[in-house]
Amino acid sequence: MAACAEVLVSLGAKPWEAKPWFYRMLWRMGVEAKPPLYAGHFQRLLIQALPFAGIWTAFMHLTVWRHFSANALIGSFLIMTFITISVDAWMARRSRKGRNLPDWQQVQALAAERIRS
Repeated sequence: MAACAEVLVSLGAKPWEAKPWFYRMLWRMGVEAKPPLYAGHFQRLLIQALPFAGIWTAFMHLTVWRHFSANALIGSFLIMTFITISVDAWMARRSRKGRNLPDWQQVQALAAERIRS
């Protein structure tokens, strides 16, 4: 996956889009997660949305929402999860289209070719 991210950077993607620090850490641990520009909704949910929504909800509870019920906190967590997935998918699609990046199979083929060379 790191080779795919390098190919994306060479094709014009920003390094922080193609290989953010959390993904580099996952790749070093052996997790085969696609770069965020090509991640599916389930991968976005597990790697990006759930942690972010959890941190956001905890922060809001500790600073502003101290008197909210558990149901309100769960609802805000679910809403923030949905918003995070939606916005991230839209931004990735927009970035791929704006930079004219190829589809995922072509990126994998280019990375495999680069590894063989």
